[in-house]
Amino acid sequence: MPQAQPSQIAPKMSRTLSNSAQANAPKSPKAGASAQGPIAQRANFSGALLNEANLAGAVLTGAKLNQANLQNINLRNADLSEANLSDSTARSGNFQGASLRRANLTNLDLSRANLSGADLRGATLKRANLQRANLTGVNLSGANLAGADLSGANLAGIQLQGNQNANIQANNRLTRQ
Repeated sequence: MPQAQPSQIAPKMSRTLSNSAQANAPKSPKAGASAQGPIAQRANFSGALLNEANLAGAVLTGAKLNQANLQNINLRNADLSEANLSDSTARSGNFQGASLRRANLTNLDLSRANLSGADLRGATLKRANLQRANLTGVNLSGANLAGADLSGANLAGIQLQGNQNANIQANNRLTRQ
């Protein structure tokens, strides 16, 4: 399958995606399991306005999404491994089942976002805002959570193996077991 160039994929990232593009979005529960979503590996979307975009199942490995507006974005089951989302806002975004392995999420606003079942192994979440986020079943093994705000977040079933920053200061203190 040929990869789309950023100029080809950008129109699909607007709030007004065509019905056919939405109908072809993958429905697989595993991150990266289908290449039916948009493919834009290592694409540069720095500073982009992508609020409310439907990118379910997209392959955005190594993409630059820093300083972007990603509010209410749908990245369910997307592959954002090694992507840079630093200094962006993704409030109320859907990252359910997404792969964010080794992603840079420094200063990312993920308040009220759904990250249930997401893979954040080795991700950098320095000073990330995860207030009231759904982190049910998230794998944070080896992630850097220095200064992250997890106030009111749902932390049921999270994994923290090998995490040196497991003592997270939040209203609902999380400690290594």
